[in-house]
Amino acid sequence: MEHLPAGFMIIEYEVTDPAGYQEYLKASAAVRASGLGGTFLVRGAPGIGLSGPAPKTIAIIQFPSVADAIAFDASPEYSALKANRDRSIQWRSFVVEGVPG
Repeated sequence: MEHLPAGFMIIEYEVTDPAGYQEYLKASAAVRASGLGGTFLVRGAPGIGLSGPAPKTIAIIQFPSVADAIAFDASPEYSALKANRDRSIQWRSFVVEGVPG
């Protein structure tokens, strides 16, 4: 049985609507409690720039694989939260594959 490398979803964001963001956090916590989603390794930490512009707030979520991270993002449960998220924060996210084994 092949063991896939972990997938890491990395999110850089800046909150623009604190009340809306709190609503999004509550709803996303309920989605995670239902068994969807990965494991937070970093949650809401300020980034420290080493070169280039300093990053905003950072979150890193570990999934069993890149495919699992993409499936979570596309899931109906999480997709239902995206409009509120997009009104509440300026953000970008991406998924990377971890080192095998």
